[in-house]
Amino acid sequence: SIVTLSSSCFSQSPFGIILPVDEAIKKWGNKPFNVQEFKKGTMKVRASMASNLIKNKVYIGKNKSVIYKELGSGDGYFVSDHTPAYLLEDPEDKNMPAWQLIFDHNSKGIIRGVYIQQNSSEIKVGLFQVFLNNLKEAVKEKVK
Repeated sequence: SIVTLSSSCFSQSPFGIILPVDEAIKKWGNKPFNVQEFKKGTMKVRASMASNLIKNKVYIGKNKSVIYKELGSGDGYFVSDHTPAYLLEDPEDKNMPAWQLIFDHNSKGIIRGVYIQQNSSEIKVGLFQVFLNNLKEAVKEKVK
């Protein structure tokens, strides 16, 4: 079945457009999270477990290295290769949004939030520019 979401369902954040968990449940279901199934599964399988993973705070407080070890390298992309991201939906119709599960972490790699994010929407809110500016500053510090 096709689920249509109105733009009022989405939440705008520094991460771009975030799909609330209750809307994700309507869209993909709420299957219990299973590491092996998520790692080996299709996008549809991953999407069905994403809300459960978020609600149960499975990876909050853990190092991102644990995510890579358990879930694999990821096939999504969020600002840099250093943020774990896993595609949940990537429609053939490129006018439709692609969704990914992203793991926000601090500078030590500790996960502080997990979100279902519209792929590339962070560029529209300027987060990518903030990242580039921070990177430029870090390079300047290294050069000194």
